[in-house]
Amino acid sequence: MKIGIIKYINSIPLSHGIEKYGEVIRDTPRNLANQFFDGKLDFSFIPAVEYIRMENYCSLVPGVTISSFGTTDSVTLFYNGSVRQIKKVKLSNESRTSNFLVRELLEHHYQLNVRYIEHGSCDAEVIIGDKALISHHRRYADKIDIGQAWLEMTGLPVVYAVCVGHNQHDAQHFAQIINKLTADNLAHLEHILAELGADRYCQYIKNLNYSFETPHQKSLAYMSRLYQDRYVTKRSRQLVHCQ
Repeated sequence: MKIGIIKYINSIPLSHGIEKYGEVIRDTPRNLANQFFDGKLDFSFIPAVEYIRMENYCSLVPGVTISSFGTTDSVTLFYNGSVRQIKKVKLSNESRTSNFLVRELLEHHYQLNVRYIEHGSCDAEVIIGDKALISHHRRYADKIDIGQAWLEMTGLPVVYAVCVGHNQHDAQHFAQIINKLTADNLAHLEHILAELGADRYCQYIKNLNYSFETPHQKSLAYMSRLYQDRYVTKRSRQLVHCQ
């Protein structure tokens, strides 16, 4: 069994001790999604937006996500000056969920018309994972915590990543493994972090949420509606216009 685990500190509660269940591949969320849908992984954590985009080709592993009800400190838009002055945003090459959330926040919450790029100079940048936990980024003086901003805009948690399998039967089976492992790790979190020399991240991990309950389901459904409206419906309108 090959299991994809996001290679960030926030995956410790999900992955500590998981090696006894199979081969573990650690990578960025985006790369794991590519590997999973290429058939190279049996189960994997992938960006929530990747699941929304490809839900007909996978099955959710119930009970577990990487989420937050508010501040995360590791999904961040860094910038300088006023938010209203942001003109060009460099997106993350590690997770489409973060990029999607930033676009929705800037365009719907702040009512900004922003250009998005993947390379080159910019005046704001999406930085996620362990890189975002570094307290000082020399280029930027200000930041928006995406988890907190999303909660304020929608009243819902952010679902950053979900776990998927290739069919419902396997997903249900893996759920028994990953849910028990996560619960055990969270119950012994301080001891595990001390063992790993990661004590300083204890509060950070405690601020996150790893369950998949009604609020998470509502948030995922809301994100799906926004995604459909932004990409699928818009594309359909363009095709009709072209015809």
